[in-house]
Amino acid sequence: MEGGELKMAYKITDKCICCGACAAACPVECISQGEEKYVIDASACIGCGTCAGVCPVEAPEEELSLIHISEPTRLGMIS
Repeated sequence: MEGGELKMAYKITDKCICCGACAAACPVECISQGEEKYVIDASACIGCGTCAGVCPVEAPEEELSLIHISEPTRLGMIS
């Protein structure tokens, strides 16, 4: 992926019981309900770990992700 950067983000594993605790706690609202479990938008995840801290079954796990960051964001022009 051109313009990709490695970033630490969280991913929700198959342990998810769809309780919604992670989505409610996420400070950047990057977690949404998927078909079988909640999912995290890795490009929006700030890697804070709040989701992992509130999950009763420890479904969110850290993952190194390759994401595309636009040039204005990379230059700090957009947060």
